[in-house]
Amino acid sequence: MKKSESSLIWIWNKRHRHICKKSGKLWKQSHALPLRAVTDQPLFYLAILAVILGVQLFLAGFLGELINRGSSERNKYLIDKTL
Repeated sequence: MKKSESSLIWIWNKRHRHICKKSGKLWKQSHALPLRAVTDQPLFYLAILAVILGVQLFLAGFLGELINRGSSERNKYLIDKTL
């Protein structure tokens, strides 16, 4: 078997496992079997924390740029000597 063939088989198997996991969840939902809620998973709260921190950092940088652009000393340069 060539290397390209083995990598294609690996990719197909990975996709197949993903589809099987999703279809298993759909099967459980359709048969009213218990599922783990999204809010029971710690990754959910970590994702929310990352979004909140990202928004705060973005807004802090954006406000800093707005304040810097409105500064009266924006275009004043200190030049010691001319060349």
